[in-house]
Amino acid sequence: MGRQFKVFLIAVVSITFFAGCSTREVKTTAEKTGKLQKEAIRIDKKLSEKEEQRNIIKAKIIAILEREKPRITALDVVGAIKMQKEIYSMGDEVVPVLLEILSESNDGRDGYLMQGFFISKGPHSFRGDPRITPGLLKILQGKNHNGRIWAADTLGRLKAKEALDILIEALDDEDEGVRDSAIRALANIGDKKAEAPLLKIVQDGRGLGIAALGEISSDDTLISTLLPLYEKSRNPHMVTRTDRGLKRQVDRNMHIRLSIIDVLAKIRRTEVVDFFIKELELEKDGYVKDAIYKVLIEYLNDEDEVLKSKVSNALKSLKRVGKND
Repeated sequence: MGRQFKVFLIAVVSITFFAGCSTREVKTTAEKTGKLQKEAIRIDKKLSEKEEQRNIIKAKIIAILEREKPRITALDVVGAIKMQKEIYSMGDEVVPVLLEILSESNDGRDGYLMQGFFISKGPHSFRGDPRITPGLLKILQGKNHNGRIWAADTLGRLKAKEALDILIEALDDEDEGVRDSAIRALANIGDKKAEAPLLKIVQDGRGLGIAALGEISSDDTLISTLLPLYEKSRNPHMVTRTDRGLKRQVDRNMHIRLSIIDVLAKIRRTEVVDFFIKELELEKDGYVKDAIYKVLIEYLNDEDEVLKSKVSNALKSLKRVGKND
């Protein structure tokens, strides 16, 4: 009983003490509470005003975009600058609002009109604003089809290296438009980190990756990768079951070869010239044959006399063969 009595006594003393404290500090506590309530009301009011201002800016921008959309196919330079100046004059708060509109819009023209604010270097551009890249990455990882396409494209134009990992992931996105935009973006950024993923999609027969690879890879890599791919696309019977991309249609094969020609044309090396000369004889498609012929004609203006002589002799030989036929 003694121990229980002591516990009871301590409890009574404690309650009396704290009750006394509460009585003495009740006025101070009330004053503090009142101040906190006033501060909360002030902050809430400020936030409400900021939200209202943001909504006003958003409504104005949407109105401007709607006004410009009918002219989207022939947007003149003066009109574009006037639109940018009009929106830019609204202040820095425009940046998150533009990103918000882009993330919500289902109209591809909105992205086209807004992209200028992020990529241009003119006096009415927000290029360099630290909020842009994180905002675009968030949109790219979202669900809006057009917003994601424009976000990937804009990240590429900004050469945003911090977007590399997400853009590489987007190469396998279920949305073809997003995949294609990611390829173009990686080509614009031009970082070696994207080489291996781009090599994979090129070997799978995705033609758009060929041009991107041309911006990143060494001449040796391009030659060892693209020459065999060209032969596969020219000879359907050589395509294996794993090369599903090359099986879709003959037209796609033609575009793959044209893309390869565009990339290899920039490489001034003997093995490439030999390849073009050989393919000019073997190629059956008229468009592709013309493309090869134009490249060889350009070689006639090359500073390398050996290459010029080789091409000149090959073209003369082909002409003789043509006359004999």
